Amino acid sequence: MDGTGLRLDGNALWPLLHPFSRDRTAFWNLDGALSRGALHGLANTLAGQLPDRPIAVIYCERRDCFTVALLAVWMRGQTATFPADPTAHEFQLLSTDYPNLYCLTDSALPFETSAVVTVSAVAAADVDNIPPKVLAATHPAIKVFTSGSTGKPSVNDKTWGMLVAGSKVARPMVGLSDLPH
Repeated sequence: MDGTGLRLDGNALWPLLHPFSRDRTAFWNLDGALSRGALHGLANTLAGQLPDRPIAVIYCERRDCFTVALLAVWMRGQTATFPADPTAHEFQLLSTDYPNLYCLTDSALPFETSAVVTVSAVAAADVDNIPPKVLAATHPAIKVFTSGSTGKPSVNDKTWGMLVAGSKVARPMVGLSDLPH
């Protein structure tokens, strides 16, 4: 390991929530504090419920549900995407380019689709029994799109290695290392 969170063989180390202190607060939500352990348990449970499809469209509005969905997608070795608008038209455009995708949401979608998983209906698993996960640095972690203001939105693929490297730089820059929660 080279100290950056990347193994020398090109794999990023799991857990995502590093350093992993199960009791440390990850989010404050409507029910109060959500610990990192509970977040990890929710994501692990959700990962086991996801379909075997390569790309997930995440339409979650709550930050905790969004994070659970994103972690679950990565636990399954899938790719996440975040469209600009949760509209039927936008989903149809994505479905044309990525016919084997599905949706993750924390509320009702404003359009019909047969491939949808509701994040907020997930119950946490026992975090002591969650095996460690590893993603290759080259894994396509997310697809981010431009606004499309000059035509069809363009895709920007971000690998797991790019996200890990970016987080190592951004965390101290914005003072996240100094926060008590």
